[in-house]
Amino acid sequence: MKNIILILLLLILSSVNAQKTTKKYNSLQERYEYFDQNGNMIGYEKYNSLMEQWEYFSTSRSQSKSGYSNPQSNFDPELAMKVLQAKQRRYDALSQTEKMQLAANREYKRKKRYVYKMTKKPAKKLDKNIVKQQKKAERNYNKFKRKKKLNINNLDSGWYECYFLWNDLGYLKRKLLINDGNIVQYFNGRHLVQIRDYKKEVRRNVYELKASLYGIKFNFSVFIIDDTNIKKPDIKKPTKLLFYTKSDNINGSISVILRRKNKGIFKSDDYLNGGVIDHYIYESPHCNQKKYIRNVVLTPGKYKYYAFSDTEFWTDEVILKPYDCRKINLINN
Repeated sequence: MKNIILILLLLILSSVNAQKTTKKYNSLQERYEYFDQNGNMIGYEKYNSLMEQWEYFSTSRSQSKSGYSNPQSNFDPELAMKVLQAKQRRYDALSQTEKMQLAANREYKRKKRYVYKMTKKPAKKLDKNIVKQQKKAERNYNKFKRKKKLNINNLDSGWYECYFLWNDLGYLKRKLLINDGNIVQYFNGRHLVQIRDYKKEVRRNVYELKASLYGIKFNFSVFIIDDTNIKKPDIKKPTKLLFYTKSDNINGSISVILRRKNKGIFKSDDYLNGGVIDHYIYESPHCNQKKYIRNVVLTPGKYKYYAFSDTEFWTDEVILKPYDCRKINLINN
């Protein structure tokens, strides 16, 4: 009789405990959630489609005061091992050529991330400088497009401020020297440019200059709107810096950014565009060569350069003296 009563008590207790846990389906999370009698979630059950089975994840039964349970790891070491083994089997099934190509692709991506990290700051600074110059040119265009342009034959000899059209975006300020109604010299802000011819007028009192700078020839149009003489600019002797490569494995073209050192420090906003090298050469270039190299005319001083292709990066400092002709060969490290 006592045994019968004991069995009945155990059945009643188990029935009571069973009522303390409730199971609800969460359609948003696509899982079954289990709650105790106080409404706290004690675990959940989620279907693993890869293993084709239901898996139970327990949360802490002791709830914190904030009502959040302690975080539980969902990492399944057995499943992770199966995934790794499957990847290893796929890799082992590749041919030697495919394995070499896979390794080359990984190395390419690694180098590309490195180049981006090293050039992110100077490239951003250069872009900022270009945008700043564009806005300045646009402001000048809106300010001076309707201004009366002066005839140089009516101006006294001396230095004058002039403007030229930059990349069809607007006008940038420069300086030129007039002597007896002739344009004798032109100063572009850093260099004194040799005038070869200027007489052609593209529009009324707008003069097209044919000029050269350290062997580099170019054409541009200028005009004057103020007949006031200005002080002679501080003109420094030019120097030339050449970038080239003899390597045929540079993964794309090479871009060059220069940073000028002024008064003993590298100014944060003094970045120059050195251009792009899109081909390699067999022999060292001569100082006036243009094809397949970047030929940059600068004022004497100390510079730092950043040169980079998709996967290669070079940087160094260089000191340039007046009438210097420095050549830098960019090769793979």
